[in-house]
Amino acid sequence: IMVTSVFFFTWWLAGKFKLAATLKAVMATAVSVCGVSAAIAAAGAVLAKKEEVTYVTALVIITALPMMVLMPWIAQGLGLPPSVAGGWFGGNIDTTAAVVGAGTMFGPEAQTVAAVVKMAQNVFIGVAAFLLAVYFVTNVERKPGERPSARVIWDRFPKFVIGFVLLSVLTSLGIFNADALKALDGLSKWAFTFAFIAIGIDLSVRELRGMGWKPFAVYMAATVFNTLLALGVAWLIFGVWGL
Repeated sequence: IMVTSVFFFTWWLAGKFKLAATLKAVMATAVSVCGVSAAIAAAGAVLAKKEEVTYVTALVIITALPMMVLMPWIAQGLGLPPSVAGGWFGGNIDTTAAVVGAGTMFGPEAQTVAAVVKMAQNVFIGVAAFLLAVYFVTNVERKPGERPSARVIWDRFPKFVIGFVLLSVLTSLGIFNADALKALDGLSKWAFTFAFIAIGIDLSVRELRGMGWKPFAVYMAATVFNTLLALGVAWLIFGVWGL
């Protein structure tokens, strides 16, 4: 419900504001799936410009940090049960780290629910990237009489998704012992750190201002939509149905 609704709302709104097709795809995927990782995956699938990826990544970080701090406080003010609050955090905040941070601030149960909900969304990274690659190759970029090959889609597909799925399967099967998992966790944190450092190298506020106010307005509107929808869905699933 969350991924499809938020994606198509953002896609529709970006179309109304006449954003570039590549920027529209990157932004819709980032807001609906899991922020930075989803933006990078979508960018590779649609051959987005570097500044478009940087712009969306910056918006994700700028909005996720204050939301990580404010949402637990708002959830407490609304008197939300821990499971509902955790579902709200996981379905709304765009980065996994900020989701876990918000859940931790609220409490252990909220942290667990938030992490599971966000990881469930993360699974759709590969699906979104594949479908976007197919759509852009067969519709957006296709020339009259041209027959796109499967190789083109494969070349665009973000290969890190394969590693994500492979490690998830191996971990689920218990292939790694505790020491191996600890080492892999440390490696992932360093890789994550260097990835954000590299993004910062490309982040120029002056260049971002040149993209205008429309992408910012679309992203903020999509974030508000995501926030309200996530609250309603979390309340329905974890509150009314008591799952």
